Amino acid sequence: MSISIDPAGPTSESPVTFTFNGGSGCPDPVPTIDGTEFIFEVNNSSSGVCLGAPVPYQLDWTVGPLEAGEYRVTHINPPTQINETEVFVVVQGPTPTDPAQIPAIDMVGAVILTAALGLVAHRFLGGRSIR
Repeated sequence: MSISIDPAGPTSESPVTFTFNGGSGCPDPVPTIDGTEFIFEVNNSSSGVCLGAPVPYQLDWTVGPLEAGEYRVTHINPPTQINETEVFVVVQGPTPTDPAQIPAIDMVGAVILTAALGLVAHRFLGGRSIR
């Protein structure tokens, strides 16, 4: 039995998904959240056709982005009588910043810029014309 936490180093901006691997003849997961603890209990279903022997399963639980802090995730599997707990930390993600503004010029600014570039070109070319 095992628990995987994706991403391995979550930030407050990244969605978190738990993956649980175990065995059950007829898995019927019951996910619960108790404060900062996530509990994933996989019982045998009471309805439907179930196999007598445990069959391997892989189940995902996406909990989304979490606030910065320490969390526990517990996988309870009564059919196999095996429990597992993992502790993980979510760190504060980078704060979003505004994209850099590209300065814009209006028509008057464009005319002035064109004239300035013309004067600079005239100086470098020494009054020669371009052919």
